[in-house]
Amino acid sequence: MEDGQAPPLYLGLVLTELGFLAERRGQAAEARRLHLRALRASRTLGSPRGVAMALEGLAGAAGLA
Repeated sequence: MEDGQAPPLYLGLVLTELGFLAERRGQAAEARRLHLRALRASRTLGSPRGVAMALEGLAGAAGLA
């Protein structure tokens, strides 16, 4: 993404899952960071499912803070 190339197709979902893991560990700031990266990747890829999951993750991270 930084080099102008599209992210791998799986990146948004992987980052979202890592964000959910950070949430389970009580790491709100890390979860938010991962979900924001997931949101950017999913939007770049045009993945509505990925966007929805990342937004769900952001809501969960906000609930921890």
